[in-house]
Amino acid sequence: MSATGYLKSFLSSFLVQLLAVSQMGLAFDTELECWETVLKGRFQWQPEGAEDWEYGPSPWELEIRCFISLIANQVFFWILVWSIPIRLANAAPMDFVKDSFAIIFIAILDDLDQDMVFKIIYML
Repeated sequence: MSATGYLKSFLSSFLVQLLAVSQMGLAFDTELECWETVLKGRFQWQPEGAEDWEYGPSPWELEIRCFISLIANQVFFWILVWSIPIRLANAAPMDFVKDSFAIIFIAILDDLDQDMVFKIIYML
């Protein structure tokens, strides 16, 4: 690939990077308020549409879930975002399109189609 072709591919990958950030879901910092509420104590929850209350996960299980969410939605999120120009700069035209979709698809695998709503009662 010539220097001009490499530069065009590299610059167009920045456009893909900007579009990818808007399509890849939310980063962990947008979930902090929710995690703070959940980690405050033991509680019961009622999934929307359910009639019975269920005991929530144990505190250590919530901490592990929070940590895994941090890794998946903050660390890996930004590694994927910042690696897009590097990965796509050397791609052939068809590989450019394929790799663009693949990178974004990987990032949205863990996103839910719909938000889950829970009613939470804190146990004293």
